[in-house]
Amino acid sequence: MKKYCLYFIPLLVVLTQCGPSIQVTDSWKSKAVDTNTKVYRRIFIAVLTGDATVRNTLESDLAEAAAQNGYTPIKSSERFPASFTNQQPPSKDEVIQQVRETNADGIFTTTLLKKETESRYVRGSTTYAPYPAYSYYGSFTNYYSHWYGPVYQPGYYTQDKVYYLESNLFDAATENILWSAQSETYNPTKISSFSKKYTDVMMKQLVKDGVLRK
Repeated sequence: MKKYCLYFIPLLVVLTQCGPSIQVTDSWKSKAVDTNTKVYRRIFIAVLTGDATVRNTLESDLAEAAAQNGYTPIKSSERFPASFTNQQPPSKDEVIQQVRETNADGIFTTTLLKKETESRYVRGSTTYAPYPAYSYYGSFTNYYSHWYGPVYQPGYYTQDKVYYLESNLFDAATENILWSAQSETYNPTKISSFSKKYTDVMMKQLVKDGVLRK
């Protein structure tokens, strides 16, 4: 069977000093989800990225979660080459043909919409309670030594890496969108922890929106 390369925008996760904070900012569900009697069981999972590590890790975690909920996952990394070349990218018809050859009835995608760097001011923080709660109140030298740092060393600015991602669910036969969710990810650390966290957040949102039915 002939293989095709997929060309998608990069989805890169960088290393920073903080753990990832992920929150869903908005989600939408088609009315067809509630009125359609079609049962979706075979889901084609495609993480739209040229980064093979990100793609494989996230697709594997999403596939595992889908399987645990009674679905049969098909990962795009199993159907398309991991390497990307400068060859002419396939048409949408060629891509959907490859998807349908798996007999998938649904297509789940995840991609990066944009990434930004935000500056944030971090204030110096201290714990306060009046005398005699803390021993340093007992003398001036103790008091001065304790508060000198917090008082004379001001807060500082730090930069947060913010990634805006979107996940979608499509009907494989009609190609119509069934569900979509946008999220913000702050300061992802490494792909393994980000992937598991993101998968968990998406699964919970699918359940909340009434799309994931066990």
